[in-house]
Amino acid sequence: MPTWSSQTHPEGGTFLEREAEVGSPETNVDQFRHRPSQEIAALLPDREAVDDVLAEFRAGGVDVSAVQILDGAEGARILDPTGVEHGLRARVVRFLQNLGYDESILAVYYEALSKGESLLTVPCPAADRYRLGQVLVARGAHGVIYFGAGSAETLTAP
Repeated sequence: MPTWSSQTHPEGGTFLEREAEVGSPETNVDQFRHRPSQEIAALLPDREAVDDVLAEFRAGGVDVSAVQILDGAEGARILDPTGVEHGLRARVVRFLQNLGYDESILAVYYEALSKGESLLTVPCPAADRYRLGQVLVARGAHGVIYFGAGSAETLTAP
Protein backbone atom coordinates (compact mmCIF):
# COMPACT_ATOMS: atom_id res chain seq x y z
CA MET A 1 0.00 0.00 0.00
CA PRO A 2 1.45 3.40 -0.92
CA THR A 3 2.33 5.82 1.85
CA TRP A 4 2.84 9.57 1.96
CA SER A 5 5.79 11.41 3.44
CA SER A 6 6.51 15.06 4.06
CA GLN A 7 9.34 16.35 1.89
CA THR A 8 11.17 19.66 1.87
CA HIS A 9 10.84 21.57 -1.38
CA PRO A 10 14.19 22.88 -2.75
CA GLU A 11 12.75 26.42 -2.88
CA GLY A 12 11.41 26.24 0.67
CA GLY A 13 8.28 24.87 2.26
CA THR A 14 7.10 21.29 2.42
CA PHE A 15 4.93 19.05 0.31
CA LEU A 16 3.55 15.55 0.52
CA GLU A 17 5.20 12.99 -1.71
CA ARG A 18 3.77 9.59 -2.44
CA GLU A 19 6.04 6.66 -1.75
CA ALA A 20 4.72 3.78 -3.83
CA GLU A 21 5.98 0.29 -3.32
CA VAL A 22 8.31 -0.35 -6.26
CA GLY A 23 6.68 -2.46 -8.92
CA SER A 24 3.25 -2.48 -7.28
CA PRO A 25 0.21 -1.35 -9.25
CA GLU A 26 -2.77 0.25 -7.59
CA THR A 27 -6.24 -1.25 -7.45
CA ASN A 28 -9.55 0.64 -7.48
CA VAL A 29 -8.14 4.13 -7.14
CA ASP A 30 -11.18 6.41 -7.41
CA GLN A 31 -9.95 8.72 -10.14
CA PHE A 32 -12.03 9.63 -13.18
CA ARG A 33 -10.10 8.96 -16.37
CA HIS A 34 -11.20 10.38 -19.70
CA ARG A 35 -9.51 7.52 -21.56
CA PRO A 36 -6.12 5.85 -21.53
CA SER A 37 -3.39 7.14 -23.82
CA GLN A 38 -0.33 5.16 -24.88
CA GLU A 39 -1.75 2.25 -22.87
CA ILE A 40 -3.16 -1.22 -23.33
CA ALA A 41 -6.44 -1.94 -21.56
CA ALA A 42 -7.51 -5.54 -21.01
CA LEU A 43 -10.12 -7.52 -19.12
CA LEU A 44 -8.97 -10.51 -17.08
CA PRO A 45 -11.27 -13.15 -15.61
CA ASP A 46 -10.05 -13.01 -12.00
CA ARG A 47 -7.40 -11.75 -9.61
CA GLU A 48 -5.25 -14.85 -10.13
CA ALA A 49 -4.95 -14.03 -13.84
CA VAL A 50 -4.06 -10.42 -12.94
CA ASP A 51 -1.30 -11.63 -10.62
CA ASP A 52 0.01 -14.02 -13.30
CA VAL A 53 0.17 -11.22 -15.88
CA LEU A 54 1.92 -8.88 -13.46
CA ALA A 55 4.49 -11.57 -12.60
CA GLU A 56 5.15 -12.23 -16.29
CA PHE A 57 5.46 -8.51 -17.02
CA ARG A 58 7.95 -8.10 -14.15
CA ALA A 59 9.95 -11.09 -15.39
CA GLY A 60 10.04 -9.47 -18.84
CA GLY A 61 11.35 -6.19 -17.45
CA VAL A 62 8.09 -4.24 -17.58
CA ASP A 63 7.72 -1.64 -14.81
CA VAL A 64 4.26 -2.41 -13.44
CA SER A 65 4.19 0.42 -10.91
CA ALA A 66 2.13 2.54 -13.35
CA VAL A 67 -0.37 -0.26 -14.09
CA GLN A 68 -3.87 0.56 -12.91
CA ILE A 69 -6.40 -2.10 -11.96
CA LEU A 70 -10.14 -1.78 -11.61
CA ASP A 71 -11.65 -4.76 -9.88
CA GLY A 72 -15.24 -5.98 -9.60
CA ALA A 73 -18.25 -3.88 -8.64
CA GLU A 74 -16.15 -1.12 -7.06
CA GLY A 75 -14.11 -0.94 -10.26
CA ALA A 76 -17.34 -0.64 -12.28
CA ARG A 77 -18.43 2.26 -10.09
CA ILE A 78 -15.07 3.99 -10.58
CA LEU A 79 -15.13 3.40 -14.37
CA ASP A 80 -18.40 5.35 -14.32
CA PRO A 81 -19.53 5.04 -17.96
CA THR A 82 -22.09 7.84 -17.54
CA GLY A 83 -19.93 10.19 -15.46
CA VAL A 84 -22.64 10.54 -12.81
CA GLU A 85 -20.35 9.46 -9.95
CA HIS A 86 -17.69 12.08 -10.75
CA GLY A 87 -19.52 15.37 -11.35
CA LEU A 88 -20.57 17.63 -14.18
CA ARG A 89 -17.26 17.63 -16.08
CA ALA A 90 -17.22 13.81 -16.10
CA ARG A 91 -20.84 13.67 -17.32
CA VAL A 92 -19.98 16.01 -20.21
CA VAL A 93 -16.90 13.94 -21.12
CA ARG A 94 -18.88 10.68 -21.08
CA PHE A 95 -21.72 12.26 -23.08
CA LEU A 96 -19.27 13.25 -25.81
CA GLN A 97 -17.59 9.84 -25.70
CA ASN A 98 -20.94 8.15 -26.08
CA LEU A 99 -21.35 9.86 -29.46
CA GLY A 100 -18.49 7.71 -30.78
CA TYR A 101 -16.98 4.27 -30.40
CA ASP A 102 -15.97 4.81 -26.76
CA GLU A 103 -19.55 4.03 -25.70
CA SER A 104 -19.15 0.40 -26.84
CA ILE A 105 -15.77 0.03 -25.14
CA LEU A 106 -17.06 1.48 -21.87
CA ALA A 107 -20.13 -0.78 -22.00
CA VAL A 108 -18.03 -3.93 -22.44
CA TYR A 109 -15.63 -2.96 -19.65
CA TYR A 110 -18.47 -1.97 -17.31
CA GLU A 111 -20.34 -5.23 -17.85
CA ALA A 112 -17.22 -7.33 -17.26
CA LEU A 113 -16.35 -5.43 -14.07
CA SER A 114 -19.93 -5.82 -12.85
CA LYS A 115 -19.54 -9.58 -13.29
CA GLY A 116 -16.39 -9.65 -11.14
CA GLU A 117 -13.66 -9.38 -13.77
CA SER A 118 -10.66 -7.04 -13.59
CA LEU A 119 -9.61 -4.27 -15.96
CA LEU A 120 -5.89 -3.55 -16.32
CA THR A 121 -4.40 -0.52 -18.02
CA VAL A 122 -0.72 -0.87 -18.85
CA PRO A 123 1.29 2.12 -20.12
CA CYS A 124 3.41 1.12 -23.10
CA PRO A 125 4.85 2.56 -26.28
CA ALA A 126 3.13 1.57 -29.51
CA ALA A 127 6.10 -0.61 -30.46
CA ASP A 128 5.44 -2.92 -27.46
CA ARG A 129 1.66 -3.25 -27.82
CA TYR A 130 1.65 -6.60 -29.64
CA ARG A 131 4.21 -8.22 -27.32
CA LEU A 132 2.35 -7.13 -24.19
CA GLY A 133 -1.00 -7.95 -25.79
CA GLN A 134 0.17 -11.52 -26.42
CA VAL A 135 1.10 -11.91 -22.75
CA LEU A 136 -2.35 -10.71 -21.74
CA VAL A 137 -4.18 -13.00 -24.17
CA ALA A 138 -2.09 -16.00 -23.05
CA ARG A 139 -3.35 -15.36 -19.50
CA GLY A 140 -7.02 -15.26 -20.51
CA ALA A 141 -7.46 -11.56 -21.31
CA HIS A 142 -10.18 -10.34 -23.66
CA GLY A 143 -11.29 -6.91 -24.78
CA VAL A 144 -7.62 -6.01 -25.25
CA ILE A 145 -7.33 -2.56 -26.81
CA TYR A 146 -4.29 -0.36 -27.39
CA PHE A 147 -5.15 3.30 -26.91
CA GLY A 148 -2.82 5.53 -28.85
CA ALA A 149 -2.99 9.29 -29.23
CA GLY A 150 -6.57 9.72 -30.49
CA SER A 151 -6.93 6.11 -31.61
CA ALA A 152 -7.99 2.72 -30.33
CA GLU A 153 -6.74 -0.54 -31.83
CA THR A 154 -8.37 -3.82 -30.91
CA LEU A 155 -5.75 -6.49 -30.23
CA THR A 156 -8.29 -9.30 -29.66
CA ALA A 157 -11.78 -10.14 -30.72
CA PRO A 158 -14.46 -8.47 -28.57
